[in-house]
Amino acid sequence: MKNWFANLTMLAFASFLLAACGDDSSTASGGSTKLSNADMEVETYNQLPSCAERREGKTAYVVDQEQGYVCQEGKWVESDAVETNNSSSLNSSGNVKSSSSINGSSETVYQVEVVDPGNVKKGIFTDSRDGKIYKTVTIGSQTWMAENLAYVYKVNNYLYGVQEDEYDEIEYGFHYTWAASMDSAGLLSTDGKGCGLKKECSLRGAVRGICPEGWHLPASEEWLTLYNSIGKSPYALQIEGVEKWGNSTNAYDFSAYPAGGASGRCSNFWGENAYFWTASECGENDATLWYLTTDEANIYNASKSFNATIRCLRDDSEPKVKPSCIIREPSSSGSTSNSLKPEKGSMTDSRDGKIYKTVKIGDQVWMAENLNYDYKVNGKSYGMFYEDSLKQYGRYYDWSAAMDSAGIFSENGKGCGILSKEKETCTPIYPVRGVCPEGWHLPDTAEWKGLFKAMDESAYAMEAVGFQGWPHATDAYGFSALPAGVYGQETLYDLGSAALFSTSTASCRLQQKGEWTRCWTVRWLICAPCGIAEDGSIIANGHGADLQWNEGYHSVRCVKD
Repeated sequence: MKNWFANLTMLAFASFLLAACGDDSSTASGGSTKLSNADMEVETYNQLPSCAERREGKTAYVVDQEQGYVCQEGKWVESDAVETNNSSSLNSSGNVKSSSSINGSSETVYQVEVVDPGNVKKGIFTDSRDGKIYKTVTIGSQTWMAENLAYVYKVNNYLYGVQEDEYDEIEYGFHYTWAASMDSAGLLSTDGKGCGLKKECSLRGAVRGICPEGWHLPASEEWLTLYNSIGKSPYALQIEGVEKWGNSTNAYDFSAYPAGGASGRCSNFWGENAYFWTASECGENDATLWYLTTDEANIYNASKSFNATIRCLRDDSEPKVKPSCIIREPSSSGSTSNSLKPEKGSMTDSRDGKIYKTVKIGDQVWMAENLNYDYKVNGKSYGMFYEDSLKQYGRYYDWSAAMDSAGIFSENGKGCGILSKEKETCTPIYPVRGVCPEGWHLPDTAEWKGLFKAMDESAYAMEAVGFQGWPHATDAYGFSALPAGVYGQETLYDLGSAALFSTSTASCRLQQKGEWTRCWTVRWLICAPCGIAEDGSIIANGHGADLQWNEGYHSVRCVKD
């Protein structure tokens, strides 16, 4: 089992950033054709970046509303300063829009004629750098590699940003970080030089990246052109013979392989999904992936530190585009699809008078806010991290505090934490009240899984709206999970991109170092549209419970007895 801090690198995979690229002048609604005079364009209101101080006075155009906005004092306000290209003035009411999701899509820029599979042209070419031979396929006006790139990218003889795979390299290729994909060292060209994690670059046009001479790393717009050319069928891109791609036709001989992705040295979704880097950047930390699952193909943003495969596009392909940040909603928005009606309420913690929102979902009643109780042992705050600047996220508790290991409120979790050599086991009596108010308890993993099932297994439905890292959140049931991250080693990790909650599920055993026993504990993770399963792998549907040491400080949500 991996160290829990090592697993944090995987959380970055879904660290979405709702920011327009570069100087915020690019469009999220359709490539190089702008619909207005705004500084940026997005498809839906929910895709607007935060109205931060640096964007004060910037304008935006929301395509599905046909409405212009200006960033004023931290809020996007309707504005008549934005005009469409036909010079028709947009309405202005001075109203501030809420941050709820407004579905809609405009892909007219990418509309192309569907290509007859019989007109596809197959070929081969040789990469002069290493002599590898690749199949190619011409679909309409584009010529693509029909195999994943397997080029060893080295900087000063160091294998840089490359995940070498244990399976056949030509069939599945290598996994690369975005910096390696872009040739950030500038070994092959200056197109993507300096582009990488925590660096935002200004792209002038096509980027060769680490592709062979005469080829380039495709932009998001070029992937969308391909997808429209094949009639928007994910099955037409998938290679045949894969167990979980049972409907594949590979009608255009593109032969996408389910090579999955990689976080650190851990491969995820091998045999299930395909992930391809694009040259499209979305801020300092994110870039755009083209993904292909059993029944879906689309683009979304991912951390530049993720490892994905590459398909190169020949330079003579049309149309020519400048890579830009494009945001697309996944096919499943996370809204509720069953007849379950949540019941909202409130409760008062008699210990300190704090009032918390609650929500009944199915047969469970949960706190709809993170616990913010100052847990004290012998008059001193114990096992917590708290800052006033983060008070909306509540307090962060280590497992011993979450379990009330001192036995201040009940005996059910007494002694659970880091134990002495003489007391090597911890056997909680369920339910464990822990640090929760009277009449409430610290949920175990079964209760979390029951909640998730009641929510149609949608992480988006669990997430509070209004956070950049969770652009697809719907909070459909009012649970309002907050991306508070996790505190450890005097550092707050994944704030804004992940929610991690302590559970009462644990098993303890002696650690053969010194005189201490450590308990394995389970935390519940929300990191849509990704998650981490118990084996440390990323899972697609956006939730996870991963088994960890009882180190770190997590949020607490209590459930009613």
